[in-house]
Amino acid sequence: MISNPHPQPRPTLRESTGYACPDTTWSPETCTLIYSEREAVLVDTGITIDQNKELIEWIEATAPGRKLSFIYITHGHADHFLGLPLLLQHFPEAQAVATEGTVRHIEQQISEPYFSSTWVAFFPGGQLYTPQQPPKALPKDNKFVLGNRWTFEAVECGHSDTFDSTILWVPDLRLAVCGDVVYGDVHQMLLEANTPEKRQEWIRAIEKVEALDPIYVVPGHRKADEMDGVWHLESTKQYIRDFIDVLEKKPQTVTDVFSSMVAKYPYRFNPMVLGWGCAGAHMSGEVPLVECSSGGAGHHIALELASRGWRVFATARSTKSLSTLEEKGIETFELDVTKAESIDSLKDEIVHRTGGKLDMLFNNAGIMYEAPAIEADATCIRNMFDTNVFGLFDMVKAFTPLLLSCNGTKYTPPVIINTASVLARLPFVFSSAYNASKAAVATYSDTLRIELEPLGIKVVTLFMGEVSTKLMSPDNVSFVPGSLYSDVLEGTKERSRNHADNSMSPEIFARQVVDQILTQSPELGKGEYMWKGTNAWVVWLLNAVGWRKIFDGLVKRMVGLDNQQIQKAILQKARASVSRASDV
Repeated sequence: MISNPHPQPRPTLRESTGYACPDTTWSPETCTLIYSEREAVLVDTGITIDQNKELIEWIEATAPGRKLSFIYITHGHADHFLGLPLLLQHFPEAQAVATEGTVRHIEQQISEPYFSSTWVAFFPGGQLYTPQQPPKALPKDNKFVLGNRWTFEAVECGHSDTFDSTILWVPDLRLAVCGDVVYGDVHQMLLEANTPEKRQEWIRAIEKVEALDPIYVVPGHRKADEMDGVWHLESTKQYIRDFIDVLEKKPQTVTDVFSSMVAKYPYRFNPMVLGWGCAGAHMSGEVPLVECSSGGAGHHIALELASRGWRVFATARSTKSLSTLEEKGIETFELDVTKAESIDSLKDEIVHRTGGKLDMLFNNAGIMYEAPAIEADATCIRNMFDTNVFGLFDMVKAFTPLLLSCNGTKYTPPVIINTASVLARLPFVFSSAYNASKAAVATYSDTLRIELEPLGIKVVTLFMGEVSTKLMSPDNVSFVPGSLYSDVLEGTKERSRNHADNSMSPEIFARQVVDQILTQSPELGKGEYMWKGTNAWVVWLLNAVGWRKIFDGLVKRMVGLDNQQIQKAILQKARASVSRASDV
């Protein structure tokens, strides 16, 4: 027997920007129960605690007395697995299973701080069960058996609306439970299928299901009153083909793409996800220039952009550090932003390769020097400002003509993204010069935004929170011998070690930044500022409400400056140094 409810997610209402749409950005999903006389298999879960409590009641009412033996998760989108902990708590004999690819995707989704900053932010106030847990990977043959009789097979389909998508195939019933490979009368999520290759791969994924010759086909998303059936296979493919046709007509704006699809599908549910897909599609194939360092934030941003279909130019002082990017097809160049001849040489090469056009300039070069303000080395400070500030100024001046050449030729304007830091808004002790350099970037970038607006070039300021990169290394802490602050030197280095160990990974940071780049076109929102990384939103909030003095105690405690005895010791050293100076 087969049955499925179609729970409609009811998250806290979120304002949708730019489009009239239903009061939710979430599409109705299917949870499918397949059961025999004694056992049952559930495919996918709901999202919130309340939804999954309803799902539990429905399972028990639909298949009373059956043992729930397996819960199969079709893919790594969180709206299909967030109910696992509650279901496993209620059905302790059940095994949660998925393919290895889906397990890896889920592990990424539930890793911290990504899970809290993304999914808990979507569903605040205790709507989600925590902690989350991933399912177990199936054996290599991707099969499991119910009651020593009924074989279930996870069929890996490749990319659909996300990577590593699967369906659950029950050959005895000729039943295909399709997850997000197949949609009903709901707008399809094309944000991650944002290149021609990925859209064709989705069509091939559906054809793989068709080759099984199913009788019953269950879409992953459909309206509650729709019937399941094989016709969903062709309609899902046709939607993708229509989207491709719209793009081939070279629409001028994201709104043009959106309007054309709504005209073709006026009654499909949830146009918000269509808006995301339109934004993602128009950004694919564009050409960004990203400043990188090995393993750093820029390195992973370049990788993430390339994975979304961009042709990426990546730079570093030495291309030896970019070998892993070259393996991914990213074009790499040497660049020292402190040298005019290096910038000019890079510009000439980009002009040669693109015909003088550039879609995005991502200014991310930066170094960090930590020392007490009154003891800091002037040469080190000047070198840092040359890289963090003046180098950025020179890059903007050099590459603005290339960005201007793209204006009016793409769906959205060319963009400059300048990486500032939350430390531009935070009195991070013993980092005053670095803080000042990032404050300079933030102010410059905000002013540049207004100046370039008449030219049709968008400027975004990225306030980077804590991210686990070499920038946070204790090696960047440099106190002079006999420093007045020597009592907190070890505390300052420990602060760096703690930040490196407990901060957001650069992979997750890059994914969040690129996600916002893809969704923040002019039609979907201004997106003039991005706050990403661990604790970035906390700094934003406290600045917004004016409670900046709260930072004082926090930054003192980080290094031990809140200790009264240490404060006295620092003062005594200072007085002694003044006394010695006067004796001389």
